[in-house]
Amino acid sequence: MLLEVVTYQVKEGVSEEELIKLSNNFEMILKRDIAGFVRRELTKCIDSNRWIELLWWDSESSVKEALVKVTTTEEFAQYCEILVDNGGEDIKYFSEVSISHESVKMD
Repeated sequence: MLLEVVTYQVKEGVSEEELIKLSNNFEMILKRDIAGFVRRELTKCIDSNRWIELLWWDSESSVKEALVKVTTTEEFAQYCEILVDNGGEDIKYFSEVSISHESVKMD
């Protein structure tokens, strides 16, 4: 499993409702058309215009395929249009690490 973490800001004047609508449209494309997409969460910083998008993928190859397919869709273009462009510097990928919870002792 691979976790994609994207942090961004929304352009000034864009409402939270508009962001959520476009975000949902984008997610529909992921669910419908992209193999290997597992799930997605969108979170907002409580005291600033900062958002974190978490996307789970079944493999690195799924992410690569998604980048090719998704970037050609109108839904992706509309979603990106409302975001502050930082050249993709705030996109990171993390691999899953298994932890045994039995080894953690709590008093």
